[in-house]
Amino acid sequence: MGTSVPRVNGRDIVTGAHKYPSDVIRAGMLYGKVLRPPSFGAKLVSVDLGPARAMKDVIAVQDDQFAGVAAPSTFLAGKALAAISQTAKWETVPHPASDGIF
Repeated sequence: MGTSVPRVNGRDIVTGAHKYPSDVIRAGMLYGKVLRPPSFGAKLVSVDLGPARAMKDVIAVQDDQFAGVAAPSTFLAGKALAAISQTAKWETVPHPASDGIF
């Protein structure tokens, strides 16, 4: 206590040799994106996964209120998510008035 101890990986961080989780790449690795509701409490009524599934190497899934895509790159996953988000239909719920929140 009271004594500075050098970081074990300090040199790697300063020189850029340190590997962060986002630097890890594995063979066959996929990047995922999740379809998010437009507002709090919104429920997914329907979504057409066809446009995303038509893209090469893209996997699109739906399980009740969850819908998402996975692809070999974040760019392709983003394109697939944009394609299904245009087809998503949501049931929104009224939000409480500001004066009712404390």
